[in-house]
Amino acid sequence: MIGTVKSRSALLRIALSGATALTLFSASPAHALFGGGGNCAPPQTVSNAHDGTRDVIREEHEATRDAIITAIKEQTEDLTEKMEETTRRIIEALALGAAQNTAVVQQQTEAGRRIADAQELNETDRMRQQVRAAAESGAFDPNPFSCQLLDIFEAGRGGGAPMSGQGVTQQAVNRMNGNDAAVQEGGASVARSVVDARDEYAGFQGSTNPTTDWSLMLNEPTIDLSDPDMQNVLGWIVANSVDATPERAMTEAELSTPEGMARAAEAQQRLGRQRAAVETINMSLNMRTPVLTDDGTYAGMASDSLYNRPVPESLSELQQLDIQTVYHYAPGPNRINGTNGENGLESMTEVGWLQELHRITSINARINFIRLELENRSAITNALILAALSER
Repeated sequence: MIGTVKSRSALLRIALSGATALTLFSASPAHALFGGGGNCAPPQTVSNAHDGTRDVIREEHEATRDAIITAIKEQTEDLTEKMEETTRRIIEALALGAAQNTAVVQQQTEAGRRIADAQELNETDRMRQQVRAAAESGAFDPNPFSCQLLDIFEAGRGGGAPMSGQGVTQQAVNRMNGNDAAVQEGGASVARSVVDARDEYAGFQGSTNPTTDWSLMLNEPTIDLSDPDMQNVLGWIVANSVDATPERAMTEAELSTPEGMARAAEAQQRLGRQRAAVETINMSLNMRTPVLTDDGTYAGMASDSLYNRPVPESLSELQQLDIQTVYHYAPGPNRINGTNGENGLESMTEVGWLQELHRITSINARINFIRLELENRSAITNALILAALSER
């Protein structure tokens, strides 16, 4: 619209200039029409008129050029903004698509892993059932429990007892580290927490002082660590035995002094020795952690021997080894004579005795390895005791 108005104004100015030039050129109407030559306008006047016309045309050209340049800039800026917005949206769409593809790939990978795990577990169970079916069909007679070594750990649990003892002894570790609330308060609060725990759990499983009674652990081959009270009692037994009244953790202000640094270094030395003792206790607890749900096999072995401890539904590795050991060295009447006069030790065949010897060898191999583990921990503990005794 602005360009149109400017164009009209320019044309008007050109017309007026032309009319003025024509008037100046012709001295009279007759001369203008018929070309009389005596009274023509001076050349300077005509030149001035043409100069005015050129100025008007130049200004119009400049105005038109400026308008075109401005329009091109505006279009260029608008196009640039649209291209940047389009590019940003394309990048966001690509990023979203990549994230979705990654999530799908992860889900597919996880699904594949679970399928593979299930296939391996099913194959293991299938092999176990095949061996058990052969034993029950009489292929392993007169050794009805020859397949029980396959089940010493629950299916899917791996090759050892779960490390559940760590959760029990962590209570004692927290106190030794100074992270317990009562220990942080220090002073009488530490002693009060020990006495309060003794009074709170008095009479637990018939013990007058359960927070110091190691028989609660050592007399039981299988311990139900899922019981919160049992966890707390065993935690206090460990804490009271290793360090009943530990020092609180050092503050930043105390650590900034030479005396505080010396105390912190001494605490580290003490804590290192205490943790060695705790790890030995951990192994003993782990051996008593339930790892197998008995299907009647171990209950039958206990009844066919002179085993004199209760057989719970869930058995630890230690109790499984305990039952198998008694089953071999202290057989009962059914074990010797067999059920209904069949499959007893008296009628053992060569194949049966080979199976018996294989089981005994396997049990002894496992017991020897456990003994090696315990001796390793005992060696470390004894070395630390020697170091403590040799301090000046």
